[in-house]
Amino acid sequence: LQNGFSDSQSVFHSLDYVGDGTFAYCTVLHLTQGGNNDVYGDRTPSITIGGNPTLNEMKISAPVNGNKSYRQNIPFTLAVNETMDVEIHQRYISNGKYRYFIRINEEEIHSVVNTEAKQFYNVKVFAGQAFYAKQAVCPASIKNVKHYNFL
Repeated sequence: LQNGFSDSQSVFHSLDYVGDGTFAYCTVLHLTQGGNNDVYGDRTPSITIGGNPTLNEMKISAPVNGNKSYRQNIPFTLAVNETMDVEIHQRYISNGKYRYFIRINEEEIHSVVNTEAKQFYNVKVFAGQAFYAKQAVCPASIKNVKHYNFL
């Protein structure tokens, strides 16, 4: 898989939550050059969720502005069997700069100019975590995963 994250769109629709709100952090989706977080491009992106009785949180990490794991912590409320749509993408704006976006349920919740967008090759896709044997199983399922490369 060639991942042109520098001008691409990674989307997964339908994160269906089936937990009770009490679970450890777990990886939902991880696109990587091969490692967990060793080099720029190992989280392109990585999406984890975690929860306890008072807070559910999604962590979205991606290579942005030289930070190999630029992370946004997104609190969310999601009832059992409720669906959340998640979209992560970058678009070229001008002069070698890109805008990195995160949208949840069609609402833009974060964006930033990315001056160090890169293209990654031979990207591996994991639905779940491949790097931590003891990580909790996510109480969620994903459907309609799409990754577009517009290069």
